[in-house]
Amino acid sequence: MFRVLLVLVIALPLFSQAQGCISGNCQEGIGRYVNGKGEEYEGHWANGKPEGKGTYINIKGDKYIGEWRAGSIDGSGTYYYGNGSVYIGQFKNYEKHGSGQYHYTNGDVYTGHFLNGKRNGEGEYVSTSGWRYNGHWKDGRKNGWGSYHYANGDKYVGHFRDEKKSGSGTYTWKNGSIYKGGFANNTFHGKAKRTYVNGDVYDGHFENGVKSGYGVYRYANGNKYTGTFKNNKKSGKGTYQWANGGSYIGEFAFNTFHGEAVRAYPSGDKYVGTFQKGKRNGTGTYLTSKGEIYRGQWKNNLKEGVGVCTNSNGIKIQCVWSNNQLVDYKRL
Repeated sequence: MFRVLLVLVIALPLFSQAQGCISGNCQEGIGRYVNGKGEEYEGHWANGKPEGKGTYINIKGDKYIGEWRAGSIDGSGTYYYGNGSVYIGQFKNYEKHGSGQYHYTNGDVYTGHFLNGKRNGEGEYVSTSGWRYNGHWKDGRKNGWGSYHYANGDKYVGHFRDEKKSGSGTYTWKNGSIYKGGFANNTFHGKAKRTYVNGDVYDGHFENGVKSGYGVYRYANGNKYTGTFKNNKKSGKGTYQWANGGSYIGEFAFNTFHGEAVRAYPSGDKYVGTFQKGKRNGTGTYLTSKGEIYRGQWKNNLKEGVGVCTNSNGIKIQCVWSNNQLVDYKRL
């Protein structure tokens, strides 16, 4: 924010001494005063100082029309800057102070409160690039509660700290997706609920903009994951439940089944063992709903190598598998 009327601080002693009064009464009444720098004031005077309404211009092209008190711009007025910007509102001791409206050279407009020349308190900033902010300001920056409308149709309502989203808030995308929860340094951070446009819902923790830590992800199709995330992916221990009744309880890595787990199928079958990259790999036990059991080696979801097969009558055989095909066996 520009500092207002710095040039007048230099001119003030000249006004106080009422030098260069070229017309009227520059002590008590109405007069016109011009100093050696080409600055000019025309208006009301009292005790040799501008007092009441008057007009000020300088060689930069600045022009002020408004109220003065004891030689200072103070009260209501309009300041036209030489660069084309305009301020309409209240002043105190040359500074924008109180309610007012500032028109920037690029067409942006701020309407609200000022303190010591800066945006402070409640105000609305409308940008020609399409975004607008309505809320609290401190020292010229967004601070406190406010609403920010993006040019693309998105919207944020919540807390700001030094121009950035920080604290609790709600971010709504144009497509209908919603994030409601914590923010830090302008990104998702902390406990939150994220509703996606496809109907999925995540309720849990975010860190630096991504899902990290414990959370519950409910899919629109009825499936659900409960467990830990890392960098937006299921990672660590968790439980995945299918809407059809199946479940996976165990370890995850890079968003897929990976590690020791128990996998229950809708048919009543169950696998207890090792997964790698989403498939049964390594050592594991598969139990069917009919009471049949296979304990042995797996490769990419298929039986592979030596294992022990037990039928529903409890008879055990040593079995050898290749690509899920039984190639040899002997009774134990």
